[in-house]
Amino acid sequence: MEGKDHAARLLDVQRASFRRDGAPDLAKRLDRLARLDSLVLAHHRAFAVAIDEDFGGRSRIETGLMEATPVRGAIRHARRHLKGWMKPEKRRIALTFQPGSAWVRYQPLGVVGIVSPGTTRFSSRSRRSSTFSLRAIARS
Repeated sequence: MEGKDHAARLLDVQRASFRRDGAPDLAKRLDRLARLDSLVLAHHRAFAVAIDEDFGGRSRIETGLMEATPVRGAIRHARRHLKGWMKPEKRRIALTFQPGSAWVRYQPLGVVGIVSPGTTRFSSRSRRSSTFSLRAIARS
């Protein structure tokens, strides 16, 4: 139960932060992605050691190529496309409302906790999470 309680506490802290600060702007999101990339780069050897121990003899080079590299690629992709993902989408309006304009600006509803089994590869968890959450974060 300790893991469940720890996860619940983390989500509570994230919810409180979201309520206090609201959705981060483009600069903050880019900074967070850059820090995430730095963390993956700084700790990729530790990930490789842990994965080697978990799977009983997995090559660290293979882990680097199959785990850290795709995650860092997803982060770079998100950083390149973030501004466009955050851009409001224009909508057509009826003639009676001319010369007005309309658009959709996606707003976040809160925080999301992503749970993944421990036997799932690091890159699978991170890419699935990043595809989901990075686009959701960007669109909000």
